[in-house]
Amino acid sequence: MKELTRRQLAGHALAAAAFAASVLPVPVAAASKLMAKRKIPSTGVELGILGFGNSAVFNTRTDAEEAKQTSRALFDLLVEMGGNFVDSYYDAYLNLAEWLDIDVIRQVHFSAGFAGFGRPLAEDDIRGLPGLMQNAQLAFLTVHQHLDMSMSERYWPVARRAKEPGYARHIGVSWNASPDADQELIDFMRTEKPDFVEIDYSIMTPHRESRLLPTAMDLGIGVIAMQPFKNGAYFRQVSGRELPAWASEFCDSWAQFCLKYIVSHPGVTVVISETGNLEHARDNLGAGIGTLPDEATRNRMKELYASLPSSR
Repeated sequence: MKELTRRQLAGHALAAAAFAASVLPVPVAAASKLMAKRKIPSTGVELGILGFGNSAVFNTRTDAEEAKQTSRALFDLLVEMGGNFVDSYYDAYLNLAEWLDIDVIRQVHFSAGFAGFGRPLAEDDIRGLPGLMQNAQLAFLTVHQHLDMSMSERYWPVARRAKEPGYARHIGVSWNASPDADQELIDFMRTEKPDFVEIDYSIMTPHRESRLLPTAMDLGIGVIAMQPFKNGAYFRQVSGRELPAWASEFCDSWAQFCLKYIVSHPGVTVVISETGNLEHARDNLGAGIGTLPDEATRNRMKELYASLPSSR
């Protein structure tokens, strides 16, 4: 995502106002300054509905002092706004364990991805993560697959072994394959009953609403929505456009327009976005505060987005 484009879009922000009380069945207090929370069905653990993904600033060893200060500010902001979920990788946790204050660490549910990207974690790495993060238990452990279920054949048993003695409280898989491959994940969800799935879902990928999200709801599986802006493609589509007046009643920016669309689906537990920019992070997290669009408004949002020219 280009920083300049995002700053230009932020200039379109309008004051949020009270919206209709008829929202999808997750209570959101419009007057609250803290984001709403939703539960992982299998455990009842509550997560703020907006969180952080694997920001590059968490992983860097270049300009480490600047990265440390930025990371600390991002985590302070997350906690301040009522968020408590971060999804990252082992190398990032090596940094964060060193950089963050223990009182902040203990307020956050950390998710560690293994397999699928870079060096797959050994079981000893997984067992060591709770101690590294000074927590009694790693909250979430994700097998990153993305294009097919081949990684699960090798690594899902590792995830199960991590859960049985309590090294990880929740285990799941991530997925951003094409729609015609979704049946693979649905079959996996039905047979293996993961605690959660992490999928690329946004206003840009509404096909996830037809099968994946209903299946997760039916089976009581939490959903982490990733890649809400598709690596900046969304902002290129809305660049230079005014936020419609009707949308400004429930969101302050184009970023919040997209994020509120995602999180207003009752099957979504938490949406994660990646940024090292505090201004953008505050805007993103702000989508979890206030009123969510109802179903009729969601349809209107989807129609508006579909009318935009492609960024390609």
